[in-house]
Amino acid sequence: MSKTEAIQPALEANFRWFERSGIMDPPDGSWGVAERILLTRNNTALSKTLQEFPARRNFGDYLAIEHRRPDCNFQTALAYALDGVFGDHPERLKTAEELLTFLYCRTAARNTHSPAFPYGTWRWSDDRWNVPVWYDDNSWCTLIPILLANLVPEWDEKFQLKESAAVTAHELYRAMILAEDRFGNFARAEFVPLWNGFPQKPHFGSLACMALAAVMLQNPRDDYRHLIESYHRFLERDYGGLNTSECSYALIGATLSAAAGCDTLDFARRTARMLLGHVVEATGNLPSENGREAPVGKHLVDLIYTFNWAVLGFQMLQTLEPAPEYQQFLDRSVALLLEIQDHTDCPGLNGCWRGMFDLEQRAYGGGDCYEGGANSIYSGWTNAPLNCFLNLYRQNSSFVSLANKTLFQGVKK
Repeated sequence: MSKTEAIQPALEANFRWFERSGIMDPPDGSWGVAERILLTRNNTALSKTLQEFPARRNFGDYLAIEHRRPDCNFQTALAYALDGVFGDHPERLKTAEELLTFLYCRTAARNTHSPAFPYGTWRWSDDRWNVPVWYDDNSWCTLIPILLANLVPEWDEKFQLKESAAVTAHELYRAMILAEDRFGNFARAEFVPLWNGFPQKPHFGSLACMALAAVMLQNPRDDYRHLIESYHRFLERDYGGLNTSECSYALIGATLSAAAGCDTLDFARRTARMLLGHVVEATGNLPSENGREAPVGKHLVDLIYTFNWAVLGFQMLQTLEPAPEYQQFLDRSVALLLEIQDHTDCPGLNGCWRGMFDLEQRAYGGGDCYEGGANSIYSGWTNAPLNCFLNLYRQNSSFVSLANKTLFQGVKK
């Protein structure tokens, strides 16, 4: 069986995991998807994780961390929608639509009234009485509605996907402008207290550029282009200091920005070369280097903060400017993902990709952080993005294609 032929069984197993593990309960998506499954046995970060994320349900061998993150729900909706269209599974389009109904009509996670918080931005829906407005989360909450609107145009009319995305994007733009001082530096400015994250890091700033670029692909804006190009000039000052995780986010942001007409294509090319220079030839792995959020090591496949984003970034760059070295990385990555998909006979694991794989042990492992590591199994950020990547791989497509209305006009069902 070829890699392409093996993708649909892998996707089917992954959708079964979403629907049987308890992470999406009920399994029709009508009450959204939880952030992650958490394995408790030998989890060195368990105490810290439970302290930070107290809303949970116990399934015996594992917990479901129950707060609803809009970015995770959007990513999961996209995974279902892509298979509903490209895999000819109309029932998955219905699940995606239920997830969107949950997001826009049930979560109360989007600010439409309070003047105390940025208008049109999204927060987590959980039991902590604070309003964390994250740069990275809101960036995905901008990009994905646009992708979904292009994929299924009638959803745009039903949920005003592009209109709401444009509002969120402009708040991101305003926050990034405030974070940029007159010397072109970017920081978590004290005068932007409602925004969480560190825009000087691509994890946050490059994803904001991604979001602005997605809006620009619908309607060009010079103010957004100037900010994006200023941000990339800032990143170039300490370009060599970026680890593989930050480079993966930077590749996504620079590539979509280039597709939107920004002068960032050379930055994307150099970032891709830097990432390829870190690939371990014997395994095809992109080493885990993000010590703040996940264990590090050349033998560790970080599927929350690194590898999962790198494959999407290279897929996007391959659409924009095809190159044999990009395709080789993508081909090897697909083979690795198909090889390491979890087939453990447990509903909380079967069909998933866990947060970290240890290539030396040929098993999931490598350690834990309270938001990363092998014992965290994310709905969004890991499983939904990897599901999207595999589905788009067999279509020779990418987020660039979906975001660009001149390349992709949508498929009606």
